[in-house]
Amino acid sequence: MTAEAHQPHRRPLARSPAEIRAVLAGADRAEFERDYQAALARAGEQYDLEPLNEVVEQWWHVAVLTADPAAHQRMLDTAEALRAGDPRPGTPWSVVRTGLGV
Repeated sequence: MTAEAHQPHRRPLARSPAEIRAVLAGADRAEFERDYQAALARAGEQYDLEPLNEVVEQWWHVAVLTADPAAHQRMLDTAEALRAGDPRPGTPWSVVRTGLGV
């Protein structure tokens, strides 16, 4: 599901460093800036934009979740519940992966 599905009044988040940075806050923003600057240096040394593309793609996913605070909090709550051993309803991954159905 996309961020647009959760908040149809928002336009889709572009895969641009400036837009990603604008959505991120706190430690996420600082980490993105470090990752981006390191990738920028590698790209300059290697004459290859792939390090930048990888950082933008990785952080775009985080930014999309962060842009929808309610969805982000649900994801964090689910992750914490799973770490605590709380089983969640849904289709087991083994069934999804093999396509055997429920």
